[in-house]
Amino acid sequence: VEGSRLMPQVTKELGVKYINNGSLVVGFTEEDRKTVEELYERGTANGVENLEVIDSYAFSGCSYLSETSIPSKVTSIGASAFYGCTNLTKVTFAYGMTKVPSYICYGATALTTVVYEKGLPTSAEEGETQEEETLITEIGNYAFNGCSSLVEAPLPEKVQIIGSYAFQGCSKIEKL
Repeated sequence: VEGSRLMPQVTKELGVKYINNGSLVVGFTEEDRKTVEELYERGTANGVENLEVIDSYAFSGCSYLSETSIPSKVTSIGASAFYGCTNLTKVTFAYGMTKVPSYICYGATALTTVVYEKGLPTSAEEGETQEEETLITEIGNYAFNGCSSLVEAPLPEKVQIIGSYAFQGCSKIEKL
C-alpha cells in the first residue's frame, strides 16, 4: 500500500510516465458478492485509498442518465448496473477493467457508443516500446442485449469470452 502511494512521486522524480490504472473486480453471484465485500474490507483495513463498489442495479431504470464513464477507482461493478437506462447514449469503461458485467446495459435503448479506455501495461521492460491496450477479456451474458440504437462497440483485442446474447437486438451495430 505504501509503495502505491509513493509511486507517482518516484516516477515523477525518475522522469518515467506513470498511469494509475486501478483495478476492477466483477461479481455475478451471491458468493462473488461476499468475496467482493471481503476484498473491500481487507483493502480498507490495509489503508488502500479510493475503493469504491457499484452494486448490482445501482442505476437501473435511471431515465436521467445520458452518459457515464466508470472511473478507474471503481473496484467492483455489479451486474445490471445500468439496466433499462433508456436515455443512456454512451458508456465508457476505464482502463483496468477486465470484465464487462452481465446485463450491465440491458435494454438501454438509446445507447449508441461503448468505449473501452486504453492504457499502457505496467509490465514494460526498460526501453521497450508498448502500445496502449484495454484489459477487457470478457463481455458478460446479455451485457448489451436490447440496445437497439447501438452503432459502435469495437471489441478489445484481448476479449476471449462473449457471453450468451451479449449483443442480441443490436440491429444498428456497424462496428464490433
